[in-house]
Amino acid sequence: MRYCVILAFKTLIPLFAARPSHPVVPLGHRTAGAHSEGQGRPLAGARALPLTAASTLAGWRSNRDRKIVRYAGLLLAGVLAVGVSPVAVSAQAAPVARANPSDPYAGFITEASQRFGIPEHWIRAVLRAESAGDVRAISSAGAMGLMQVMPDTWAGLRVRHGLGRDPYDPRDNIMAGAAYLREMWDRYGNVAAMLAAYNAGPGRYDEHRTTGRALP
Repeated sequence: MRYCVILAFKTLIPLFAARPSHPVVPLGHRTAGAHSEGQGRPLAGARALPLTAASTLAGWRSNRDRKIVRYAGLLLAGVLAVGVSPVAVSAQAAPVARANPSDPYAGFITEASQRFGIPEHWIRAVLRAESAGDVRAISSAGAMGLMQVMPDTWAGLRVRHGLGRDPYDPRDNIMAGAAYLREMWDRYGNVAAMLAAYNAGPGRYDEHRTTGRALP
């Protein structure tokens, strides 16, 4: 099953790889964390490098990163379900969803998708892989909430995007995670790299690309 997901993901990389020609919500002012530290994992000397889907996925296979493989599978399911380009999102894409007990975060996900110009299935995939929908989830490294945002990353995103003080608030946590996903997309323009950088931090991911150091 895992091998099939990776093969399918390779097949669909051309769909994912291109940058949007007209991003809906450009994020012009990025935090230092988005450029070097990522999700609270500081690394010096990070730099943008040429990216290939094959090398990124090979790194994931060698490190047995189940979470990233889950991302890939969930994203593939979303793309196949909706049948559209992952960056084909507009501010008028869909009305805000009504509260639904079986999908309690749908409205927040729709709002975040429209605000930051990324597909809903990206947000859903990360939420499911990171926290499985547990609002109070906290990792051993200190990542918080539905989207597992690190404290330093949260602090910068909260100020920049006018979020509240509670990192576990479902709406604000989803907004922060979506904003960070958009920053990673703008930085790499490649879904495979975006997911790896979101999970490990862009500094760590860039070091992996430079030196081959294993991703966490």
